[in-house]
Amino acid sequence: MKRIVLVALGAVLLLAGAARAQDIVLLAILETSEEICYVDTLTVDDVPYLLDDFGGNMSTDTAIVDTLPEFPRRVIVSYTIDGIRMEPSEINPCDPDVRYPLGTTEMTWITFTRIEPGIEETGPAAMVRGLSVAPNPFSATTRLHWQLAAAGPVRAEVFDRSGRLARVLADARLDAGSHALSWDGSDARGDRVEPGVYFLRLSAGQDSRLLKVVLAP
Repeated sequence: MKRIVLVALGAVLLLAGAARAQDIVLLAILETSEEICYVDTLTVDDVPYLLDDFGGNMSTDTAIVDTLPEFPRRVIVSYTIDGIRMEPSEINPCDPDVRYPLGTTEMTWITFTRIEPGIEETGPAAMVRGLSVAPNPFSATTRLHWQLAAAGPVRAEVFDRSGRLARVLADARLDAGSHALSWDGSDARGDRVEPGVYFLRLSAGQDSRLLKVVLAP
C-alpha cells in the first residue's frame, strides 16, 4: 500500500499520531484499461504528498492521504502508466466517488473517496507492532500477523476500495503477545467478494493500522 511521506508540519503530525476527530482519510484509486499504473504524487489543495510505491504489476493502484481536515476541492494527480510519467492532471472541483478520466484517451480514471480515519502510533506507546499480511496478492486465504503490546480490545475489519465495510474479522479482547487471523475473501454473509483491492484495518485502543491486500481472480 502506498503510504504518505508528508512534508513540513504534516510529517510531525502523522508521526505523533495526532489525528483530530474531524479529520478524514482520503483514498485515491487510479485505474487504467490495460497497462500498469502508479500514483506518484497527489497535490491536495496546493500541498504535495509524495507516495511510496506499493509494488506489483497492476492496472489499479491506490494511495492514502491521512488526516485531512476536509474532503479536498482541488487535487493534482501525477501518475505513471506502463513506466511513462504522464502529464499531471488537475481535478477541480473534486467530488467524492466520481470516476474522473485522466489524459486524452479516456482509458485511465481516478476516483477519490473517504474512509474512516485511524490514529497510527509509531513510538514505544504503539499497541500494534510487526503487522503484516501474507500471501499478498492471494487467491484463497491470506493471513494477518501482529504483536499486541498489552491486553485490550482489538477489532479487525475489511474495507473495499470505496471505503465500505465488507467484513469484521475480529472484535474481542485479546491478551498481549503474538496473534494471527485469516481472511478467505468472503463478506459478512459468507459470499465471495469480487477480485480487487481491499484494506485490512486493525485497531487496538487508539492505535489503528491499515494494510492493502489484493484478492486475485
